[in-house]
Amino acid sequence: MVENAQDQAHIEDVNAALERENRRLREEVAALRQRLQGTAPMSFGEELYRLLVERQSEGLGLVDEDERFVFANPAGHDIFGVGPGELIGRLLMDFLPEASREIVLEQTRRRRKGEPSAYEIDIVRADGGRRTLFVSGSPYLQPDSGFIGTFAVFRDVTDARTARERLRGMAELLDAAPSSIVVHDHHGRVLYGNKKSAELHGESPESFRDSNLFACLAPGHEATLRSGLQRALTEGAASFELETLAPCGNHVPLAVWSRTVVWDGQEAILSHNPRPKPAWGLLVVNYCGVRVDWAASS
Repeated sequence: MVENAQDQAHIEDVNAALERENRRLREEVAALRQRLQGTAPMSFGEELYRLLVERQSEGLGLVDEDERFVFANPAGHDIFGVGPGELIGRLLMDFLPEASREIVLEQTRRRRKGEPSAYEIDIVRADGGRRTLFVSGSPYLQPDSGFIGTFAVFRDVTDARTARERLRGMAELLDAAPSSIVVHDHHGRVLYGNKKSAELHGESPESFRDSNLFACLAPGHEATLRSGLQRALTEGAASFELETLAPCGNHVPLAVWSRTVVWDGQEAILSHNPRPKPAWGLLVVNYCGVRVDWAASS
């Protein structure tokens, strides 16, 4: 309750000061919005969208029905090896080898049917470099005219594909080896096992690659494996002996030599011993980093 005129005047002064401060803040927000928007009548949401598109690390592009670029973000220009704005108006086909052109034409037929999809194509950059792109494309449709183009998100996966091909070639060589070869992490989780390793454990290659080496051990040897792998991780290499279980349930003695390596970008263990001890009569294992080789005796 206001008891006198002086209190009332004070309240009015405070209200007036607050109103002036609110007005000043509104003017600052409007000025900030104007600076962000430039001369275009753009909302904060539109400005945020523009920033996200421009700063996106993946390429974003829109091509018309003739596969001509009508939009591409900065990352898209970088991927194709052209300067800012130089991709606009260029035909996508100008950057494609023959095999990729057939893929794109088939994908465009799917877009006309309203189908999105993901695929890989090769491109030839403006500097002549050949790169592989992973593309996720969606049809650009208008209610009155239907299909008018394709919107795509794309990224350069050349290095990843090269690594996959290298691993695939390595896997083919390892599958041809007469010995068992296993790649696993320091917890025993199998990252790779060749055909021989799967056979030795009575499993398919797929199921063996989802298994754990600790589950393959004979009772009482878990601590030995754990200690050996830990020494390999801390010292770079280690050798030890243990026993695993054959599919029939028999104990199989193994000589293990481990050394840390990198497998598919992560630390692991590799092993190899081509000369099993004749007294053991079954197989020898080598753990080395993330790979493990179990060599069966002849």
